[in-house]
Amino acid sequence: VIDLRARELLAGGGDCVRELLVEAMGLPAGVEREHRPTVLRECLGPSSTTEAVAALALALGWIAPNAEETAEFAGLRVLEAAPFALRATLTVAAGEALRRRAAKTPICVVLDDAHHADDATLSILEYATLAEARAPIFVCALSRPVFREIRPSWGERAARYEAVELEPLDAASAAALCRALL
Repeated sequence: VIDLRARELLAGGGDCVRELLVEAMGLPAGVEREHRPTVLRECLGPSSTTEAVAALALALGWIAPNAEETAEFAGLRVLEAAPFALRATLTVAAGEALRRRAAKTPICVVLDDAHHADDATLSILEYATLAEARAPIFVCALSRPVFREIRPSWGERAARYEAVELEPLDAASAAALCRALL
C-alpha cells in the first residue's frame, strides 16, 4: 500500500511525485550518491534510457534543475531542451517503475486530497494503470468535487474505472463522527 496525501502547493506541497517514486520503487533511505544511477537503472529494468534515469533523478531531487550534466545522469540537457520532454519522460519512466514493482506484488495507491495533486503525480498514476498494461495496480483517489471539474476524464483509460460521489453527512452522522474522532 502506497499512502500519499497531496498538499496544496502554497501550503508546502509539491513533494507528491518524490513520495510516490520513493514508495513505488522501494528506494532505501539515504542512497549514496555514487549508487544512485545504478539503483534507478535497476528500478527501470534493462530497457532504461539515460533520459529516463535523469528524469527520475531530477524528480527525486538527486540532481538540480539546470545542473551540469554528468556521466551518471547523461541525457539531462536533451530533456530540458525539448518542450514537455521532461514531463513525458518522467511520466513513462515512473509509470513503468510502478508497473515493474506491481509485477512482483500487487500495489494499492491511496491518494488523499487528489484535487491538490500536481499534474506529474496524476499523469504517472494514470499511465501506470492504462488498460493495455494490465498491471495489478489499484488507485483510489479521494478528492473534493472540484477534481471532476479540473480533470474530468482522469482515470477513464484505466483497465477498470469507477467514480463514486459521496454526499455530505447529515447533521446527526456528522456529530457522531466528531464525537468518535474526539
